[in-house]
Amino acid sequence: MKRLAEAILMCATAPACNKGMSKQTSLMATIGQYPSELLSLFGGTTISDKEGAEILSCIKLNKAAAGSDGSVKDGKGGHAFCITDNEFTTQLWGFAPTVGSDREMSSLRAEHGGALGILLLLHPIYTHFEADYHVKMTIFIDNAEVIRRGKKKVPKLGVKQHLVLDYGLSATTERLQAEMACNIQWEWVKGHQIQGFGSK
Repeated sequence: MKRLAEAILMCATAPACNKGMSKQTSLMATIGQYPSELLSLFGGTTISDKEGAEILSCIKLNKAAAGSDGSVKDGKGGHAFCITDNEFTTQLWGFAPTVGSDREMSSLRAEHGGALGILLLLHPIYTHFEADYHVKMTIFIDNAEVIRRGKKKVPKLGVKQHLVLDYGLSATTERLQAEMACNIQWEWVKGHQIQGFGSK
């Protein structure tokens, strides 16, 4: 787990981490261009081209939103994420174990993994369908610190900054947002609440 976390950090801070993604023969092939370290956060989600195109149509019409969650038990973290239309009729789901050792695992890290899963899904959808829709996409999450990190740029303070816990997740979050035309908005919601989501 430690080696995997370090690999994600190296990927997140490397200039060519996400800029090299290009349209492939299928959406899953486009997703498959991620390095294995990022695919582990994405989980074993399988998405057809039809499903990707349907959710992109909802995004284009400003009729889609996303949400994620994470939890930890006995030092093991896991996260889940979803992109859905406002009526909950078209949905893309994903889940995966959260990268990290027992010592560094926390609720914050698991929550951040779920939020990152959304971005890891949106980026290849935009790339594969060559979308250039500068529309708002709201990510609902019940962790205020993840929202704070999503809204602010990662400080560039040299080698010492790279030792900060979860720096790799934060750096990857920033890089993915910079790569997409989609305007990501972060919004806090009370945990375990779904009422009113569809009206956003």
